[in-house]
Amino acid sequence: KDLPPGQEIFIYYGNRNGNGGNEVSGYHDEWYERRIQGFYDKNKIEGEHDEIKHTRQTDWLNQHGICIDNLKPEISKVKGAGRGAFASRFIPKNAIVAPAPLVVTDRNATMTQRVKIGGKIRKSRPQLLTNYCLGHVNSSLLLFPISPVVNLINHANSEPQVDKDGNENKDDMQNGNYKIANVKLRWSTSSQHDGKDWPSTLSFAEANSTLRSKPGLMMEYVATRDIHAGEEILFDYGSDWVKAFHQHKADWKVPSNADAYSPSYVMDEVAGLLRTEKEQIDHPYSKNLITACFYQYSNYEPKDGRSSSSMNEPTLVRWNMDRLTFEYDNLRPCSIIQREEVGQSQGGGLGESQRQFSYTALMKNWHGMRKEEMIPKGEIHVVNAIPRQAIRFVDKMYTSDQHLNNVFRHEIQIPDDIFPKEWMNLV
Repeated sequence: KDLPPGQEIFIYYGNRNGNGGNEVSGYHDEWYERRIQGFYDKNKIEGEHDEIKHTRQTDWLNQHGICIDNLKPEISKVKGAGRGAFASRFIPKNAIVAPAPLVVTDRNATMTQRVKIGGKIRKSRPQLLTNYCLGHVNSSLLLFPISPVVNLINHANSEPQVDKDGNENKDDMQNGNYKIANVKLRWSTSSQHDGKDWPSTLSFAEANSTLRSKPGLMMEYVATRDIHAGEEILFDYGSDWVKAFHQHKADWKVPSNADAYSPSYVMDEVAGLLRTEKEQIDHPYSKNLITACFYQYSNYEPKDGRSSSSMNEPTLVRWNMDRLTFEYDNLRPCSIIQREEVGQSQGGGLGESQRQFSYTALMKNWHGMRKEEMIPKGEIHVVNAIPRQAIRFVDKMYTSDQHLNNVFRHEIQIPDDIFPKEWMNLV
């Protein structure tokens, strides 16, 4: 429907209840009513609960609001950076380029698990999330910005870099011009959120507990000069980050098994015909891959009244689909047992890419699946008539390229002069 300026945006969160089931519950309706009532109470509004009552006036927005559409994603002009953040309009010097509400976590929470893979213990390492967090080398706290596009802001030095002979660093040049940072970070100056004073008032212990349970901490990216529409937004990630990155480039080597690696998303695009377990003995897939099926075990009901957990022989179920089947909660490991052609035209003559197949697969469990979706221990649960689109390739745990031993992982540095000294618990 049409939305007038200043109206608060709400979205329906779905009908899955808190216990993981699919029954329609009144929880979200109750949450919506509490949210609206809280708005009325905070703003001293009386009267009926209608849309007009939770609409801000344009004058109020102009005075207190912060634009979140100053940035747009595009391919970065920084070599090797991938995507970047670009100005969608002219932004004058000292203006807020983007707000950055922060989710507070710590270094331990961004580490992988210590697991046994292929008979060897894989040590705990920082995850990819670390690269998108703000932090300080002397603090265990990490702050993840959640404002649109800000995570695509790439690094540039604050000033031109020169070597020991006084020569300018060519990496800082772009089309004859210096690639110099054009934004800086500061703590939020807005009065429209909790936590404005937290960086100056909370001890580390208080920050470590309060910031995890109560949202409100926020920073701002601010223009250090006039920025024109279409210009890439660049931020200095800090001297510690730069030093670590240069060391990473100097030490990096191509992994020994790089030629044998096949990402799961690539295999999904190129492998229209799936191999059975028997075929994979002679023609295996890449070691990092397994097959997974969209299937809801909770929809299965034994026809003879026996409990599935007490069956001593395999159960065979025909695959069926409903509106929740293709939710990723229902993607589970499966082994392809058999492949059958369906809809074969008389006389044949179809190329392999035009022929349609269905599959029979042995269903398995993921660790941590919902209780109602766990196949009981000892049950051999086989499903047939599975279409190709209901089967995906999935990378085994910690085998994708983002989990290589020599990947770069380092938080973006919050400048020393604004990071609270009370939060430097690693000094």
